[in-house]
Amino acid sequence: MFLIITELTCGMPPNIESASVQFEDLTPGSTAAYGCLEGYRQTSGGNVSVCGFDELWSTVNILCERMN
Repeated sequence: MFLIITELTCGMPPNIESASVQFEDLTPGSTAAYGCLEGYRQTSGGNVSVCGFDELWSTVNILCERMN
């Protein structure tokens, strides 16, 4: 009998329009931090997503709007 161990991963964090994302790992408990691109500012929402043990990233609802 062999025991096969696989590492859980969430895959790449979701892309958010007008925002960049920084992360170091894709395993459960890891975080991805979003920031608005140059020329945009955050007007609402949270900017952190967490990789869960279900191998999905939590919802991030950052909203970046173009500055005038």
